[in-house]
Amino acid sequence: MKKLVLIVLLIIPQWLLAQKFDLTIRAENLKVSDGKMFVAVFNVREQAVTQEVVDFKNRQFEYLIKGLEKGMYAVKIFVDTNRNKKLDTNLVGYPKEPFGLSNISGIIIAPPKFKQMLFELDQNKKISIFLHE
Repeated sequence: MKKLVLIVLLIIPQWLLAQKFDLTIRAENLKVSDGKMFVAVFNVREQAVTQEVVDFKNRQFEYLIKGLEKGMYAVKIFVDTNRNKKLDTNLVGYPKEPFGLSNISGIIIAPPKFKQMLFELDQNKKISIFLHE
């Protein structure tokens, strides 16, 4: 009996830690009809978990990322309008191309703190990110 209890106590925490969830990212205010969206997902330590380049059409963008571990994440996206594979900025550093950040939808005057972009992923989740121009 003691062995069974010990086995259960060892397996359950492992199962809880190994939980994986899906994240669906949707872009709002997409004014470009088609192109390439750069998507980057960061963990709480500001490390990139995934970076993808995804095609979109008809002013619609929705992308599914499968198998993320439970935790805190932030997402950055931008439309590469001139297809040079980088986010172009003006002289003061403000992006010239449509971009979006998780949890940031209002007017951006200064770069937001990373903590403001974080959200918890503890179940399958769908987020919408407002694209700023």
